[in-house]
Amino acid sequence: MKLMGADPSATVSGAGELPGKVNYFIGNDPGKWRSNVPTYAKVEYKGIYPGVDLVYYSRQGQLEYDFVVAPGADPNVIRLALGGRLHLAANGDLVVRLPGGEVRFRKPVIYQSASTDYGQQTTDRKLVDGHYRLIRGQVRFAIPSYDKNRPLVIDPVLSYSTYLGGTDDEGIFGIKFDPKGNIYVAGETSSVNFPIKGGFQSTIGGNYDGFITEFDPQGNALVYSTYIGGSQFDHCVGIAVDRQGGAYVAGYTESSNFPTVHPLQASLNGPEDAFVARIAPGGGSLIYSTYLGGSNADGAGNIAIDSHGNAYVAGFTYSTDFPVTPGAFQKLCDLGKNGENCFGDSFVAKISPFGGRLVYSTYLGGSAFDSATDIAVDPQGVAYITGSTGSVDFPTKNPIQGTLAGLTDAFVTKLDATGSALVYSTYLGGSGEDGAGGLTIDGRENIYVAGVTTSTDFPLANPFQPANHANGYDGFVTKFDSSGQKLVYSTYLGGTGTNLPWRIGVDSLGHAAVIGFTSSTDFPLLHPLQGFGGGTFDAFVTLFNTTGSTPVYSTYLGGSGDEFGYAVNADHTGEVWVGGSTSSLNFPVVRPYQPTYAGGPFDAFLSEITTPLWQ
Repeated sequence: MKLMGADPSATVSGAGELPGKVNYFIGNDPGKWRSNVPTYAKVEYKGIYPGVDLVYYSRQGQLEYDFVVAPGADPNVIRLALGGRLHLAANGDLVVRLPGGEVRFRKPVIYQSASTDYGQQTTDRKLVDGHYRLIRGQVRFAIPSYDKNRPLVIDPVLSYSTYLGGTDDEGIFGIKFDPKGNIYVAGETSSVNFPIKGGFQSTIGGNYDGFITEFDPQGNALVYSTYIGGSQFDHCVGIAVDRQGGAYVAGYTESSNFPTVHPLQASLNGPEDAFVARIAPGGGSLIYSTYLGGSNADGAGNIAIDSHGNAYVAGFTYSTDFPVTPGAFQKLCDLGKNGENCFGDSFVAKISPFGGRLVYSTYLGGSAFDSATDIAVDPQGVAYITGSTGSVDFPTKNPIQGTLAGLTDAFVTKLDATGSALVYSTYLGGSGEDGAGGLTIDGRENIYVAGVTTSTDFPLANPFQPANHANGYDGFVTKFDSSGQKLVYSTYLGGTGTNLPWRIGVDSLGHAAVIGFTSSTDFPLLHPLQGFGGGTFDAFVTLFNTTGSTPVYSTYLGGSGDEFGYAVNADHTGEVWVGGSTSSLNFPVVRPYQPTYAGGPFDAFLSEITTPLWQ
């Protein structure tokens, strides 16, 4: 990057001297030693253009730079030349195409402020409309209107990453958007001072509660944030959002006083039940909230909704009396070898928009343990379910793999719109242990699955990584075509440590984003944001191209503590949002809602990665 027409004799100086000093004792000649060298927060180029300064600084480990335009000076003098083919993306980003890939400069953030503490949030900061423009192969800034009597700051680097939590324990397990771009997250917290605003439950009910938080599109402010839970353990596993901004959450609860409204099931039937709740737009009330379970342990794995507001929930049950509907595909839990108790089956349930009835509810499983972990639904109201099974008699139909290959396998099942029959159902695994954590579908109803495997013979197709590298668990990512009869691609994903993909999302172009966590210091990277941050586990984010032949990028995400990636949303082209838990005091934050670690064993994190969609 060259500053065209800039003054090569501009004064360079350090600014914001820091308390630390640096000493260099190199070699055995004391005359070459240097001690008590000062350090600075910023490097300033004064007068790089007439009336324009350039300021470099670090924000949470990321190098950033601002152009600072003095009152009365002309920002049009700033001209950048970049080595590569340039174009402007629809979202305002500047994209530089290079032989090895792309570099993306985020749409500039331009503001005016009385403060000169550049790179920091200030209370008098006023955003100014502006964008990049390309003139004869050079980059300039177009700023239609601003107060020429105040300094103007142009910040071309923008992403988003924030802590979210109180003084105890938090994690984000689901992320969704509404049509206005508001961001919804759901998870669990044990903090009595978790950030709360305008929700239907303002105080924590027990040792752990679920939470639902809605951010504005920039992530800078809470629209609402609420607890959901009773006096015992409560946990949200996923969230869905309708076009009006109503949130649907599912999870599991041990609380006999979990908040219910118009419930299908008004009381806790076992030691732990699943729950499903629909929250009104704005978060101020519940449209419905219900237990869902039998007399033993039950829990939801995830939730999806259709365009009519029906909620689809999949999970696990140990109950022989789990509520099922008359036309269910499987009306009874397979009792397995014990013959009396449910050994553990998956369940799939569809709930009407206002919670008044079960449209359908069915067991799904064989004679050993089965657990559904994720669910998606297509525009026809057809549900797709994944999870893990140890059953040799798991129900299959038109399978790619008709038999259990190892101790446990993943499964992928497509249930018809009535919940009474299978469209297809298949095992997916090798001779070791396999299990799927995440599933999503694209607009053409191709199915994407991510999970873990110890198998060295996991079924592969056009793999990016053809071998299991792990000493324990490796990841896998598999794409089925819409018929369920062909693997478009299937690959291992991981290094020599433990690798645990958790969820998968897909954008409108068919790029699959995988979130998880790894202890591998040699996890496969491409165009990474960072290397391994430290601790035992870092989160990882890998975005595959449309053929699965290579990642668009693959990166660690974390600080010097531990990170666990649990949630991903890739619905917006060019954006991947991820969430989870972090114990790092130096987790990378950029323009955060909450800039610092609040305390306890973990805070939640929410991060956005801008995606160079050039594959």
